Amino acid sequence: MLQHLVKWAVVGALWRAVRPFFAGTVLAVVGLVVVDTLHAEFVEYVQLSQNLADGESAADASGWSLQTWLLASFITTWLLFLFIVGGWLLHWRRKVLTMSPDKSQLSGLRRNRKPSASRLSSDAAVLNTSSSAQDSSNAEAEEDAAFDFLREKPRLRGRGEFVLGEKDDSR
Repeated sequence: MLQHLVKWAVVGALWRAVRPFFAGTVLAVVGLVVVDTLHAEFVEYVQLSQNLADGESAADASGWSLQTWLLASFITTWLLFLFIVGGWLLHWRRKVLTMSPDKSQLSGLRRNRKPSASRLSSDAAVLNTSSSAQDSSNAEAEEDAAFDFLREKPRLRGRGEFVLGEKDDSR
């Protein structure tokens, strides 16, 4: 019972890690298989047409020889392979960059999380000089003020909070 649970947990964790890249990878693999199959079919066609035209000239109606067609086919095939792999790598890079958190947001959170030494000393001075009744109200106010940096972020304030803020400023 525990083995099945562990196995499904591992499969689930792997699927969560692979899921963002799955569609692009499947599309790239299908593209590579299609290009390879088309190239193999063309090479077989050229060999068959060369066997049928043993006594005739090796040039077709366009004037290109069979070697020229084969060379063009190989070059086109490898260019398509490079294009597909390059597109897959760009898709992979974009997914990785969109999944990683924004570094500027992280630095802002770290900066706002740690209070400065002067703020800590002023908080201690306020708490030491006040009475026990004021201690609880000051502590609550300071604790509440610690989250002002979140309340004042424009992205986190809704339209109603902006309207209420304008009304408070007009009084």
